[in-house]
Amino acid sequence: DYKNGEKLRLRAGRQSFGFGNQRLISSLPWANTLNRWDGFTAQWNQRNWTVNALLTKYVPVDKTEQNEPDYDRSLNGLYVTRAPEPSVPGLDLYLLDTTRPDVAINGTAPGDERRHTLGGRSWGTFAERGDWEVEGGWQIGEIGDADVNAWFLTGLAGWKLDTESLSPRIFAGIDLASGDRNPGGDVETFYQLYPLGHLYLGYADTVSRQNIAAAHVGASIKPGSATPVTLTLHTLNLMSDQDAIYQLNGSVSRSAPAGGFDSTHIGEELDLLAQHRLYRHLDLYGGYSHVFTGDAVAETGEADDIDFLYLGMIFTF
Repeated sequence: DYKNGEKLRLRAGRQSFGFGNQRLISSLPWANTLNRWDGFTAQWNQRNWTVNALLTKYVPVDKTEQNEPDYDRSLNGLYVTRAPEPSVPGLDLYLLDTTRPDVAINGTAPGDERRHTLGGRSWGTFAERGDWEVEGGWQIGEIGDADVNAWFLTGLAGWKLDTESLSPRIFAGIDLASGDRNPGGDVETFYQLYPLGHLYLGYADTVSRQNIAAAHVGASIKPGSATPVTLTLHTLNLMSDQDAIYQLNGSVSRSAPAGGFDSTHIGEELDLLAQHRLYRHLDLYGGYSHVFTGDAVAETGEADDIDFLYLGMIFTF
C-alpha cells in the first residue's frame, strides 16, 4: 500500500475470476463445478481505477483424479476498470489472449486456436430513473491455417417507473454475436470464452453467445424490499444461416443443413424468476421458463417446446 491510495496485489496459484458483468470471464457460480485457473495475476488499484493482469492456464475438472491445469488452454491479458462516479459512467477495457487445442468450427479443418479479444463495456444512469449498459468486442487470431475475424455487441436500457409501491422497472436489450457465413476456410464465429451465459440468453440455457441475434424485453417488481420478481421475454435467432446453433457451453447443438438453414428463427423463451433474501448470507430463488421452439430447430430434428421449473438456494460466506 502507498500513501496516495495505490495498492498492488500479486497472486500465484489456483484462482477464479469474474470480470465486468461476466459475459466473457466468470467463475460460473450457476454450474455444479466452478471455473478455475492456475498461474500468476497482478492487481493494481488507485482511487477508482483497477488494473488486472493475467498469465494463467485453465484447470478442467477431473472426476477421478486431482484437477491439473491444461497447458494448452491459456487465459492471458489485461482487464482495466474505472468505477462510475456521479455524472461519469463506468468503463471496462480489456485485451484477452486465449488458446485451445484441436478446434474445428463450421467445416474448418481442425487446428490449434489462438484468439485475441479486444473489447470494452460502459454503464451508467440517465434522467434520474434510467439505466443503461453497452459492451462489445472484436476477435482476431487463427485456427490452424485459418484466420479468425469475429465480434459481439450487447446493449441494455432500463427505466424505473415513478410509483411509491412495488418499485417497478421495465427494460429491453439486444445480444448479437457473429456467425460464420462461409463454411470451411476462415472463421467468423465468435468464441464466448468462459462466460456466465445462463444470465443473459434465457434461463432454460438453450443457446450461447455464438452465432446469435437475440433481443429481450421485461419488467420487474418488488413485492418486498428483499423480494424481486422478474418476467422476461426473449426472441432468439441465428446471426448466420450458414452456421450452427450453439448450446450453452459453446458446443454445437444443431449443425446447419447442407446449404444452410431455411429459417434463422430459433424460438422464443418466457422466463419468470422470483428471489428472496432471508438474510445477508442466504438467498432463495425459483422460477419457470417456457421455450417456444422455432423453425430453425424443426429443420434439424426433434422440436418440442421446453418447460423448465426450478428452485434453488444461494449461501454466501
